[in-house]
Amino acid sequence: MCLKPHENSFTVREQNDALRSIKDPQSLLDNLFSQLFSCVTPAAEENFTLYSKALFMLNGVHTLRFMYYHCINEMTSKHLNNFYRCFNEHDLITRWREVIANLILKILHVTLATLPIFLIIDDTLVEKVGDHFEFWDKLHDHTNKNGTNYIYGHCFVSLVIAVPVLINGSVKYIRVPLEHRLWIPKQQRVMEQDEQNKLEIASSMIEEAIALLGNDKKYIITCDAWYSKAPITNWVDREDVHVDMIAAVRVNSRIWELPEEQTSTGRRGRKPLYGKVINLEDVALMDLQGTNYNGAYIQGKAHIFGHSLSMYITQPKKGGARKLFLCTDPKRSEYLDCAALDLDPKYARFLKKRPEFVGLAAYGLRWMIETVYLEQKTWWGLCDYRLRSQAGFMTLINLNSVLYAITSMLPHLDENLASLVNLSIQERRARIGRTLDKKLILSTFVKECVTHGNSGDLATAYSTFCESYLLAV
Repeated sequence: MCLKPHENSFTVREQNDALRSIKDPQSLLDNLFSQLFSCVTPAAEENFTLYSKALFMLNGVHTLRFMYYHCINEMTSKHLNNFYRCFNEHDLITRWREVIANLILKILHVTLATLPIFLIIDDTLVEKVGDHFEFWDKLHDHTNKNGTNYIYGHCFVSLVIAVPVLINGSVKYIRVPLEHRLWIPKQQRVMEQDEQNKLEIASSMIEEAIALLGNDKKYIITCDAWYSKAPITNWVDREDVHVDMIAAVRVNSRIWELPEEQTSTGRRGRKPLYGKVINLEDVALMDLQGTNYNGAYIQGKAHIFGHSLSMYITQPKKGGARKLFLCTDPKRSEYLDCAALDLDPKYARFLKKRPEFVGLAAYGLRWMIETVYLEQKTWWGLCDYRLRSQAGFMTLINLNSVLYAITSMLPHLDENLASLVNLSIQERRARIGRTLDKKLILSTFVKECVTHGNSGDLATAYSTFCESYLLAV
């Protein structure tokens, strides 16, 4: 095939018209990028879009400099400083939160309206070297294994939403991170809005998420023992929303049996609010079939909630300390589908016989946030940011998290992407990246042919090939 230009066969005007006609077919991913970046200037929108595509095309998220020199500069002639300024000067986190919430509402199936949405709260530490990053501090890390329990870096409070969807006809929960927020150490707080501890930050994130998703839905807050305190626990007593809580609490928390029903004796005085104090070590445990734990279910009361609670006590079968969990809704088994929890079949059969343990099984969804942290730190740049200002690295981290959330929801947003539903998020990202690579190579080839005067029907053939053989992203 000869690609030499024909003399005088292609005018400059015709060449420019042909170049303008060569565009990637509009896809779901293009539409999502347009929604995410529509509130900034066209130049900034192009920068964010190029970065987002590079994130999919590379095997992992590296520093901004690495991504520019190994991918982005192949798609643009812009300088690296344009991208640094873009992240430092634009705050789109509120906009991204709204877009993700709208996508969550879009994938919620009508038949799943009775299932609760889980709001999972936790925090994570990111170690940074050097004192050039804003608001770094010496932080306590109970998981550190290097001989000290302290690291230098940042602490982020995060909210992950577990959304019920239909996968191959069965109900499953998928993980959708909504936002990361930086906790600022007390000695570095300079603004009034910074005067928040981690509990207040988490409560604010829950409030904004419920406002976006709607007050007409059922929500269950899940958290570890550090977050099972006010103001998080105050959400259970709210009358304007239906919020319950399944949380781990300190094992030395004081709990009581329910007070005994007393008949009228004619004596003056109030009825007792609490029964006898429960000693966790005295509670008999049973085998939780299909798990590595023994457990017990009791009803009682605790100071953090004023009404009757479902309480779960667990202990590893191989031995170890006992743990205590509280559930504020005694009727959770009536609307919570055990099949949606993705449990061991033996454990699922056990729950059919003992439905009172459904609340404990539902607490297992809290580990979704640990999976999100692990994947984001390993492949999605939560540890690899190098921007020094708070505005820069918070925009970068949350953009990576938004793209993670979109990848999690893609198969449920478009039936043309249903082939991705059984793949992990990392495998989906690799498939999308290979598609974007092919599109870049093909479009570059077509533009080179048009530039040299051999356009023919290449633009049409390129669009047809993308629609027929490439992933619809």
